[in-house]
Parts: sequence; C-alpha cells; structure tokens
Amino acid sequence: MNPAKQQNYQCIFCGETIRAGGLDPCALHLVAKFDQPRRAQKEQTFFCHIKCMESRASSHPATFYINDPDFPTVGEVETNS
Repeated sequence: MNPAKQQNYQCIFCGETIRAGGLDPCALHLVAKFDQPRRAQKEQTFFCHIKCMESRASSHPATFYINDPDFPTVGEVETNS
C-alpha cells in the first residue's frame, strides 16, 4: 500500500486508530441474514486490531489460526492452486 494513500482505520472494539503492522489492520466482514438467499443479505465491513478481537472473543485464542506463521496468505494459496 502506498503510504501517501494509507487510510486511517478505527478499531470497532477499542476505538483506537489501527496502525499497519503484523496482521493489523483486520477487516471483519459481517453478513446479515446469512441463512437467506444472497439477494436478501446485507453486508458491512468493520475494522479491528487482531489482539482486540482475540481478547473479546468467547472462543479460545488458539482458534485464531490466522496467527500461525505457516498459515498461508491469499497470494500463497493462489500460487499453489
């Protein structure tokens, strides 16, 4: 990303600005009416820090396997397909 065009993201959990680094910023894509046909669904994207999401989730932090260094990026998956 071009630093001159970098957007400011605000964490939905803590309200602080999210600085790029590590896995941040994270985007949470919410799909309402997920059990309905696509045309009836609504979507919205929220942003957060990975640590804020992990600390507020009721699931164990180990479920966030995205933190695993061997978890492939989208580009790596596409290259290996």
